[in-house]
Amino acid sequence: MDAAERRAGTASAGESGGTRLPPGDFGVVLATLRARRGWSVREVARRANVSEGQICNLESGLRNPSPAVAAACDAAFGADGELVELAGSGRRGTRDDSVVDSGPVIAGYERVLGELKGIGRSTGPRFVTASIKSIIRILTDSGQRAVGEQRAEIWLLASKFAEYTGWMAQEAGNSAEALRWTNLAVRWGADGGDETVAAYALTRKAFIAQHRGDTGAAIGFADQAARHPAAGPVIRAHAARRAALGHASRGDA
Repeated sequence: MDAAERRAGTASAGESGGTRLPPGDFGVVLATLRARRGWSVREVARRANVSEGQICNLESGLRNPSPAVAAACDAAFGADGELVELAGSGRRGTRDDSVVDSGPVIAGYERVLGELKGIGRSTGPRFVTASIKSIIRILTDSGQRAVGEQRAEIWLLASKFAEYTGWMAQEAGNSAEALRWTNLAVRWGADGGDETVAAYALTRKAFIAQHRGDTGAAIGFADQAARHPAAGPVIRAHAARRAALGHASRGDA
């Protein structure tokens, strides 16, 4: 079996018996493996005996791994040399420590978000929150450095992670944190040039308000969402549902 076939496998969530690498470049694979284990950036750095900054730079695609760092990460995840091999293939045609294109990283983190949502559905917020926040830290740091279209794409992706973090906070019973992350999703969505995030966030705020028993605020947010200029049919439908539930809870005729 060659390296490409091995990388097509699914990583084990356990600690033993090695691991199969998911698809992607080194940084994306590293982030995916970390998410599947539920490890923070700090935990990976500790296990690999490297700095947190090095892990962040690798996952964000800002740097390629040196052979020593690749070997350390490989050992931390029990990857049986596959991370070393992947790092070697990524270095062909480019210098060690050169800045790399962030396009594949953006696509990779879209897949990571999908995986985290799957884990969250089966385990709840406890096992995904640390991974989500670590990735958000990487994305926001990258967004501040990026330019042009990639900058917008990074902030839009950060917005998606923030919106999901808000959901996880709400599931954990922390309405204040849910609202904080929803507001960050709006801000970062605007940084990425997407005002529909703001319209959708109003329906989320209506849901959060309803969840904490503030029916009046829920109706108000729903009405704002329905009137928002960026609201499309789906968002308006969500807003109408939230408003109807609010009026029903309040006993309005």
